[in-house]
Amino acid sequence: MQSQQDVRVTVRVDKDLKENAEMLFNRLGMNMSVAFNVFLRKAVDEQAIPFKIGVSSNRPSGAYDVDMVTSAFQAKVAEEIAESIYENHPVALYDKEKDGAYLLYPNGQREYVSDKENISSGDSKGGSSKRPRSELRGLLKGKAWMADDFNAPLEDMEEYM
Repeated sequence: MQSQQDVRVTVRVDKDLKENAEMLFNRLGMNMSVAFNVFLRKAVDEQAIPFKIGVSSNRPSGAYDVDMVTSAFQAKVAEEIAESIYENHPVALYDKEKDGAYLLYPNGQREYVSDKENISSGDSKGGSSKRPRSELRGLLKGKAWMADDFNAPLEDMEEYM
């Protein structure tokens, strides 16, 4: 629903970029307008572009710095979480405040994992239930993988070895 304060903004972008962005935003449960509004609100809140922009002349072309890898990893994790929720699957997350892991279900319910053999969960009404930890085993099977050459030396680091 548009308010009388809404204005139309026209932006030119590459066709493939637009299509890829629309697919991503759809998986995140939003459209292009919502995504632009999120970006603009974040920029205004931070009084800056809400991500690092720059040119680094001291790294070889094609190399990645820690911030770039971290950023790409966080974006991929957020995409996977959104896709799991969209597909109605629970997501395993970690609560820093409670110092514990939990499952987030698409309906918003959190199910915390205790150090004991049972899992306690709480709903928004303060209720809780217990489930055997064994019910969680294998829940995320196939959601993560490690490359066969994970421990192999990186070509970019050969000169330092």
